[in-house]
Amino acid sequence: MGKEEMLKVLSEITAISTPELKVQLGIPLQICNATTIEEARFAYYNSPLKSEGQAAAILKWIDLCTLEQIGDVIVWGVFEPIAQQKREDLALQKALKAVTIDEAKIAYIHAPPGGLAQSTALRRWNGFSLNQALNACTLKEAMNAYLYAHDKSKAREFAFEKWILFCSTTEEITKAYYLTPKDSAIEKVVVQKLEKLFTEKIIAASTIEEVEVLCRHIPEDTGVRKIALKKREEFLLKQVNEAGSVEQAEIVYRQAAKFGEASTAALKKIFDLLVTYENLHEANKNKGGVS
Repeated sequence: MGKEEMLKVLSEITAISTPELKVQLGIPLQICNATTIEEARFAYYNSPLKSEGQAAAILKWIDLCTLEQIGDVIVWGVFEPIAQQKREDLALQKALKAVTIDEAKIAYIHAPPGGLAQSTALRRWNGFSLNQALNACTLKEAMNAYLYAHDKSKAREFAFEKWILFCSTTEEITKAYYLTPKDSAIEKVVVQKLEKLFTEKIIAASTIEEVEVLCRHIPEDTGVRKIALKKREEFLLKQVNEAGSVEQAEIVYRQAAKFGEASTAALKKIFDLLVTYENLHEANKNKGGVS
């Protein structure tokens, strides 16, 4: 019985295709002469399913791939671990040669989960990110360090701390606030800075319009919002006092929060003005001798 016949019998016994058996037994397959991925893919699709020609095309396809391309190879049976090992080897090479965040990140993304390549890539990615965060001298640089760092890394935490440090406007700190993990160690620092910057703006506000803009941008669950609303109430009370007509008092009433101090004051002012108008009307009637 020849080698091919023995392989055929073994294939029937094991339900493993002949090309797979050859790979496992170290028996050379026929040669695929493809020199590009496109040629190897063409050979794969134009070979009978699970034939030796298709198996040879898969091996050539795997051999020609870069790290970014290896995931596109169509494999079956014994060829799957071969492709995975090539993926691991390529990712490890990429990780070890990486000199930038992007290169280390690519190695991490394409590496098989849980392997040496992935852990090496992540370690190098974190190292590059930490250096980027340490060297950040502006808000933009700190934000970039944060955005390019791995989600749960110390590098990202440190970059975020520098981001907060460089925030000098309410717009900048608000953006950081909405990215802050709840109940985290950094949350208290962010809230303190947010309240400081917004309080300064509230104190400096000279019109109710300025305060209302601040109210729209202050996060709902912060203490500084109460300060802004109190300042708004002060402006409304001032407008109530200055109102010389029912129409002016009505405008304030519609602006004020229901049942608030300004709302009550505006309502009383409207009532008082109506009483005044009525008294004047009566006085004019009497003066004119109208019964």
